[in-house]
Amino acid sequence: MDISIIVAFDNSAPLMENFIDQIMPFLEGRDDRELVLVSDGCRNLETIGFSRACADKWDNVMLVEMHKKGGYSKANNAGVAASSGDYLLFANTDIFPEPDAVDLLRAKFDDNPKLGAAQGCLAYPQNGKVMCCGHTFNDYMNHHIYQGRPVSDAVVQIAGPRQALNSAFLMMPRSVYEEMGGMDEFFFNAYDGMDLTMRTGWAGYDLMYYPDVLAWHSTGGSRDYIRHNNEYQSKYYYAHNGTRIRSDVVDYLRPQIEAINLAPAYYAIDCTFCMTWKDMAADLGIHIDGVFEIEERDSSHVDLYRNVPPSIKTCEKPLLFVTNNYNDATGNKRWFKQRGCPDDLFIDFFGNAFTAAQLGLV
Repeated sequence: MDISIIVAFDNSAPLMENFIDQIMPFLEGRDDRELVLVSDGCRNLETIGFSRACADKWDNVMLVEMHKKGGYSKANNAGVAASSGDYLLFANTDIFPEPDAVDLLRAKFDDNPKLGAAQGCLAYPQNGKVMCCGHTFNDYMNHHIYQGRPVSDAVVQIAGPRQALNSAFLMMPRSVYEEMGGMDEFFFNAYDGMDLTMRTGWAGYDLMYYPDVLAWHSTGGSRDYIRHNNEYQSKYYYAHNGTRIRSDVVDYLRPQIEAINLAPAYYAIDCTFCMTWKDMAADLGIHIDGVFEIEERDSSHVDLYRNVPPSIKTCEKPLLFVTNNYNDATGNKRWFKQRGCPDDLFIDFFGNAFTAAQLGLV
């Protein structure tokens, strides 16, 4: 068996039906591929009934039923144990790959014997923008690289090594998975693939992102985020791995900053909770001359009319907006139109850098 597609699920029947509809073209008529569905304590009778029918209908589809919910890592480990493929493709049920995605991803391993794990570009089907191109790290935070920007952007289309990858659509050799001891079953619904692939990289294998492999990720539909505390898992992850994690967000920002004609100095608008952003700006050659700290820092939107005085809008220096994600500030379209400065700069912790002109804000 060449490829085993491992799918842990606990979700609605329509999502499962849509997933099967789009994943089976990779499997039908192929005796070298199999689909292993793992019910992670799923109690949706319609979903379970449909999954059982799939296992009955196709010889290369099997169903593993965990009657007690064990979490994403435990379910995937159970799926791997039941599978026989030399290569494992982990997929969430809210993933919808392009027709060539599986073949392209599998071919990467023939091209590189040192490849330990690989992912493609995960994008939102709702808007065609990036969901994840791998993970980036900074100041005990991790984010999805380039999240929120168009898939067609030049930086998104650059293949390259990563410190950690996303398990929503992830391939790795079975031998490597077994060498790593599988997924750490402490991780219930987060950090699983990031932890597994980071350990794989530390063991000397290559971790790669390939933009020509495209899969659409509806995101969040296949995992239960209520039953387990994400903060608890985060503390465990950083307690075990924190000293070995390299802050690398500057690596993704630098090529974009080098392509921008920077101003001699910027007045910074601090919209984040990160304590090290000034060091990051200095590493990028961005000179800061004054800082205004936003008091109300919502995780998804910064209201500039509510939080900054009119003097900021008329500041002669270009502004530097330091945000969690650049979209947090760009919703203030009228504010930026009134300000009218094309050289205002945005940097975020997802590895995105733009000027106001590039974003069409002025």
